[in-house]
Amino acid sequence: MAMEMRLPVARKPLSERLGRDTKKHLVVPGDTITTDTGFMRGHGTYMGEEKLIASVAGSVERVNKLICVKALKTRYIGEVGDIVVGRITERRRSAEDELAMRGFLQEGDLISDGQGSQGHGSVAL
Repeated sequence: MAMEMRLPVARKPLSERLGRDTKKHLVVPGDTITTDTGFMRGHGTYMGEEKLIASVAGSVERVNKLICVKALKTRYIGEVGDIVVGRITERRRSAEDELAMRGFLQEGDLISDGQGSQGHGSVAL
């Protein structure tokens, strides 16, 4: 996978090279992605002064006429069917519960499955 990083001193306009090539174009907030008004704005971008501008640092992705910036570092947003890895910190309410639980659960058992995600980023299990 080829990746290209543009430094402030020697930057060429990104719109000249925003074809269907396999290179990843890295941008920072405020970088002009394109001045061509034929593109649709996607996640990580906004329109300003007839230009499509990056709102996050990341790589530019183009799907047909849609341009998005995929952030380099994001917070996890759960989706239906995701595998969730967690750590059990406490497993009993009483000594009887601890003994009874061994009969029902083994290491590797699926305890919950993602059923849906809420608008604010939480996941219903």
